[in-house]
Amino acid sequence: MERALTKEKLDWIAEYPLPVTIVEGIDAYEEMRYFHVINTRQKGVPTDVVDRHLLTMREAEGLALLEREGERNYVRGRATKFCDLLQQSPDSPWQGRIRMAGDSAKPEHLIRQHTVVASLEAPLRDAFLSRLTDDEVGRLLVNFWAAVAQRWPMAVKEPRDYYLLKTIGVYAMHMVFPDLVHLCRETNTFTANRMYDLLIETGISVGFWHKSHGHPMVKETGARYMRAAGEYLRERLPQLAMPRI
Repeated sequence: MERALTKEKLDWIAEYPLPVTIVEGIDAYEEMRYFHVINTRQKGVPTDVVDRHLLTMREAEGLALLEREGERNYVRGRATKFCDLLQQSPDSPWQGRIRMAGDSAKPEHLIRQHTVVASLEAPLRDAFLSRLTDDEVGRLLVNFWAAVAQRWPMAVKEPRDYYLLKTIGVYAMHMVFPDLVHLCRETNTFTANRMYDLLIETGISVGFWHKSHGHPMVKETGARYMRAAGEYLRERLPQLAMPRI
């Protein structure tokens, strides 16, 4: 840190909080024992708490967080903001159904905060979405999930009988989200009704998501099947109109 401040002239280092633990009056054996305990038994900060830290830092530092923490953590902080929006918006099928950091488990909770946050990281790197303001992306995301609820209402009304509002469903649908936004750009109409019409064209019924007789793919776990489900949906969307060149 001294080198960074004096030789590399990184002035922000001067204000960097450096936690230090000092233990006095112990011999070499006790020093070894403390080292062993700390390095084998310490617990990391829960991922959903890290999400909240990154959101707070993003709101305080803005784009400076991008330089200090890197793109991944900056996007993760942004995704946490949208997770909060989905949890709070009355137009969202997720309202009150996401278990946020620090919440005790409740019967209405269907998914954890960090699952939603992680599923949003890839779509938020889309070239178009990354240039929009938080308010603009937030409105698009709420419209999108309102359209999903309109398209498959039974899966939202009886969520424990379907996989739509489970991990595989949220990852798959967030893979579809940027595609749907680009299709909406063709008519410059980004309403929930327009997104609903595009989802209708996939021809996928609510039975696709059913736990007992749904598509075998949605009953599996793991990133490979989440990606496969997302690609399955994307392939059934209308094709983007190519501009004349």
